[in-house]
Amino acid sequence: MKVYLIFLIPVFVLFSCGKSEESTSDESSVESQEVKIENGVKTVYYKGTDKVRFRGNVNKDSLWEGKVSAYRENGLLWSNLTYANGIENGVAQVYHPNGKLYYSGEYEKGQKKGVWYFYSVEGKFIKEVSYEKVYD
Repeated sequence: MKVYLIFLIPVFVLFSCGKSEESTSDESSVESQEVKIENGVKTVYYKGTDKVRFRGNVNKDSLWEGKVSAYRENGLLWSNLTYANGIENGVAQVYHPNGKLYYSGEYEKGQKKGVWYFYSVEGKFIKEVSYEKVYD
């Protein structure tokens, strides 16, 4: 069970970072969270705190653009993803709670592509998984 949770939580973060406020369950009740956009940088805070949950650039439509970082409530980095017009497009890195890299790979137009690398909580390489490019 613990292994499934360790895998599912970062996956949940990966898929939620690119969603708009209206449709995301991970940014649950965004209406009750503080969201600031200043100079093209969007910051979402954990509910009722000044702790950053997500931070990254947004485009004129307020969609994630470029590198977006997600943070755990204790302030440690959870993930870095790259977006284009609100869709995962580029490098993705997700970290274990201890700060060590959990897995990394690349997205193209919201789809995993190429080789993704997975690491143990101690930072040791576990496996690689190849994803074929899927076209629209």
